[in-house]
Parts: sequence; structure tokens; C-alpha cells
Amino acid sequence: NDEIVKIITIRIFDREEYEKECSFSLVLEEPKWIRRGMKGGFTITGKHLYDEYDD
Repeated sequence: NDEIVKIITIRIFDREEYEKECSFSLVLEEPKWIRRGMKGGFTITGKHLYDEYDD
């Protein structure tokens, strides 16, 4: 498979907390092989996704 492009949809669940002027980034790492029938998951770390800068 020579797939080089993938579209990822990200849903914002708490729309009241989300400000449309805010931005965030998604860091992709090396792909991991997951067998069929298994699902990946997220771990809540409490860490910020980005550093805040003073304006």
C-alpha cells in the first residue's frame, strides 16, 4: 500500500470551551501496527498540547 495522504477528522466535544480563534496542533509519530479487531486509545496526561505565549 503506497498511501501517503490520510484525512483525520477531529471533533470538538465541548463547544462552549472551544474558541474559534484558538488553534492547536496534532503531532503524528511513527505508525504502529494494530491487528484487526483491536482499537487504539488516548491517554489523558493533563499536559498542554502547546505552549502559551504572552502577547
